[in-house]
Amino acid sequence: MKEVIYELIISVIVLSLILVGIGLARNDVEIVQNLMERSDRLQKVSSDNLIDVQRSQVIGGDVISFIRYYSNDPSVTVVVTWGGRTISYVTETYDFTKLDIPYEAEFNNEVVYNGSKIEKIICEEK
Repeated sequence: MKEVIYELIISVIVLSLILVGIGLARNDVEIVQNLMERSDRLQKVSSDNLIDVQRSQVIGGDVISFIRYYSNDPSVTVVVTWGGRTISYVTETYDFTKLDIPYEAEFNNEVVYNGSKIEKIICEEK
């Protein structure tokens, strides 16, 4: 009879541990989902608000930001004309030894779209 009681107690303990484990796993899944949603929202905010490509006139610091921001997107080309040289940036970041763009220099800016997606950003010195 004692053995049956011991087995019953052990079974209750194991069952309660399993239920606690399921509850913890459910909480972990909810936390991961919340983090993914926040990450998506943050990415949309950064691409929509922090990089303003819609202006017709920009400065050199903006051009450098365009190059650096879109270096991870192979579908976007940033074309820069400065000092008689034209360089296209696709999947590469800004390197001042290749083309030294002063931060305060003024550029005319044009954005080419393919549907609603940016395809090319053209920056030419004024």
